[in-house]
Amino acid sequence: MGSAHNVKDILIKKNQKIDIIFLSPLFKKKQNNNQLGVIKFNIMSKNFKNKFVALGGVNNKNMNLLKSINIYGYAAISHFETDK
Repeated sequence: MGSAHNVKDILIKKNQKIDIIFLSPLFKKKQNNNQLGVIKFNIMSKNFKNKFVALGGVNNKNMNLLKSINIYGYAAISHFETDK
């Protein structure tokens, strides 16, 4: 398992023979406005044979968007917090 934020990171993980990659941040987070977004995430994940886990900013409000991306799974803290 490894983590990546861009194509360069994915290539490093691929060279390290990493099978599952946490790709982040998918959505905006409270402390950071950077995000890959659904389209960029899909482009990045579909160009590699690795299994990708979506990470970053997943919550109850954007959970349904996970159905539209190429993911092996997702990891979330915000999802389990109460929306305010």
